[in-house]
Amino acid sequence: MHVLVISERAEDVVVLTRRAHEPDRIERAEDAAGALECARRAACDCVVADATLPALDGMRSLRRLRADGATVPFVVISAQDDARERGAWLDAGADDVVSRPYDASEFAARVRAVIRRSSQYAPCTLRAGDLALDRATFSLSNGGKSERLGRKEFQIMELLMRHHDRCVPLARLIGSVWGHERPTDPSVVWTNVSYLRRRMAAVGSTARIVAHRGQGYTLVTRER
Repeated sequence: MHVLVISERAEDVVVLTRRAHEPDRIERAEDAAGALECARRAACDCVVADATLPALDGMRSLRRLRADGATVPFVVISAQDDARERGAWLDAGADDVVSRPYDASEFAARVRAVIRRSSQYAPCTLRAGDLALDRATFSLSNGGKSERLGRKEFQIMELLMRHHDRCVPLARLIGSVWGHERPTDPSVVWTNVSYLRRRMAAVGSTARIVAHRGQGYTLVTRER
């Protein structure tokens, strides 16, 4: 689990680190503008943002994030227990609003819940560019052509398609696909990506997987 916390308070990170149930990565960012740009490009599972951080620019930044197509779950920490403010944040695109002072266990549980909901209600068929990925049959298709993927290939492709046209960090990819059984040889990732490239070519896709040396991979579905 990768959570990006935009807050000046270290306690918000400490609470999640201790109570989020073996998080893969929880990072804190005080530069709100840079963190929101990271949320657009990176493959984080959730953004937790303190509404009182001046540089966050409030709901306008969240609306802009949603307008750009970002679907990452977003939890807002509010300084006020006000129903109208909570409603305004939810209308702007937040998935949940937590008021200070919060109960540590409930706060962590709410973050886990929005992450869980985002994965549970994913459509059976995931689409990106001219590609369709059937989660039930592990099939990658384009038009009338279809290729059945191996388990690791499917997991990599699912992650790349969910965050298409954005770089998925290598550590995030390894953590999501291999979990605690992390490969000792990084070339195993490259090998699976090579298999995926062949399958994409077999179905005639115009999309491509671009490697960023030492950083990660991007499924490019459109030219910039």
